[in-house]
Amino acid sequence: MPLKQSGTPVRVVLDTNILISSAINKLGIPRQLFKLWRSRKLILVTSQFQLRELTRVFHYKRIRKRYPLKEGFVVRFLSLIRKSGVVVSPETIPEATADPDDNQILAAATAGRADAIVSGDEHLLKLKKYRLIPIYSAKRFLQKINAG
Repeated sequence: MPLKQSGTPVRVVLDTNILISSAINKLGIPRQLFKLWRSRKLILVTSQFQLRELTRVFHYKRIRKRYPLKEGFVVRFLSLIRKSGVVVSPETIPEATADPDDNQILAAATAGRADAIVSGDEHLLKLKKYRLIPIYSAKRFLQKINAG
């Protein structure tokens, strides 16, 4: 079943791990999803919580050491998401998983009326859907988008 009618952008929450991967790996599927958003085939739904989480993860020592991203790149990347994404402020945070950060992703999807959540997180992928919002791996979501 297609996510949306042909030509209509899909509202999607790209989990933090997908957005980080899109920034550090120019050849991966997460980067392809990021490009689909930039070409307006997707509408990126995010939240203030996720923007703070992205900032925090970009500054993890293990990320900085393995992927020496310049601070200017990180600032521009976050600014792009803040300015071009749909930033929501969920009023309630569910307790659907044991991980509070994952619950924040579910809250953003609900508040932003997302058509899908894309994640590499096993806790979220195990749910398969949340309040009728399907949860996909990056590979599976790209297949669904390309099929529709």
